[in-house]
Amino acid sequence: LPFMDGARRLDAGGRPNPILVPMIREGLSVVAAYDLEEVQEKLMAISSYIAEGAEKLGFALTPGPRCGQIVGLRPGSEELRKRLCPKRMVEVGEALKGRGIYLAVRSGAFRVSPYLTTTRRQVDKLLRGLKEECFSLVG
Repeated sequence: LPFMDGARRLDAGGRPNPILVPMIREGLSVVAAYDLEEVQEKLMAISSYIAEGAEKLGFALTPGPRCGQIVGLRPGSEELRKRLCPKRMVEVGEALKGRGIYLAVRSGAFRVSPYLTTTRRQVDKLLRGLKEECFSLVG
């Protein structure tokens, strides 16, 4: 197939979809209705609960300023540092995924990203899963 002339040759192959603009507009109106300070306050409460529970398990928080939407958990205790090499952290992440618990493994830390709808029950499930998976591995 020959290329189109001009900038049209860079198109992704699709044509404009008239429903996208109203969908984007509605989505932005939902986002604009949020009070960002309230959002950050709620996310900080959730992430603080995650951090407190994880510290009891032997994790350390990634140092530096924190925002509510991301919590970095590094193996902090000597026992966890022995058990959780990078390969094992990936294995734990995969095992948790099989339990319906989603987190990312990045640069030697578990990255947990709660949502506004995350409940304490879900955080407790995460912490229970971390405890069971991290300590079930032979160190």
